Amino acid sequence: MRTTLIALVLVLSSVPAAASPVYSGTVAGVFNDPVVVGQYIQTNGTLSAVLDNTSTSVYSGMGTNSIQWGACPAVLPEPAIGCGDNGGVPRYSALSFVGNAFSGVAADTEFLLGTLTYTNGTSRSTTTIFGVTAQISVTLSAGGIVDPKTTAAELWTTANSGPANNPRDADLVYFASDGISFNVLEGGSASASVYGTIVGDPYLVFTRLEPNDANGYIGAGPGDFLIPEPATWTLLGAGLGSLLLLKRRASARRD
Repeated sequence: MRTTLIALVLVLSSVPAAASPVYSGTVAGVFNDPVVVGQYIQTNGTLSAVLDNTSTSVYSGMGTNSIQWGACPAVLPEPAIGCGDNGGVPRYSALSFVGNAFSGVAADTEFLLGTLTYTNGTSRSTTTIFGVTAQISVTLSAGGIVDPKTTAAELWTTANSGPANNPRDADLVYFASDGISFNVLEGGSASASVYGTIVGDPYLVFTRLEPNDANGYIGAGPGDFLIPEPATWTLLGAGLGSLLLLKRRASARRD
């Protein structure tokens, strides 16, 4: 019996461990499904009325990796909320993604997916769109399929208040499922490196964005700009009051 056990242990120990997969290929991205009903963030930090831009929105490039939206009349003067002075500033906004080629990337290892570029134009609010569907996909050199990363990219516009380079005037593309946004100063264009991993069965996930120039920075979405509604403040105050009452009761018990 003892000899049999020793032989079994030897057989089991000789079975090789499964090798971690290593991937090589290319990354590509497309934008689709423009959202034409939504809101923008006003100068006082509250949301505008809901805009239905079904018949007035201006956009192009859907189904490709580079889209553009928004327009302004060619004649000045223009209202403060909308086009601004357009002194050499684009009258449109734009979003593009250029994918990266990669080689020898192990599963669960972060690598560069590509570069996202965002232009914050000065269009009228009635010509804008409020979001798109972004799909980032991987084509493997050795064949096989990696499930793409498909996410809603919300496009948030802020009403411009000045002065120049005011972070409050930054517009943003917000990846809500990941809780991260790429914010670009008014009239500027900036790029960010997009990183991700290949995991599981396999599928693609985002891990982070890294800005490449001064016009852009990473945020946490529209919550960075919005002032909570009065009902939210009331709820927060009630919660803090309850915590204070519990603290006093606990202190009284100790005394």
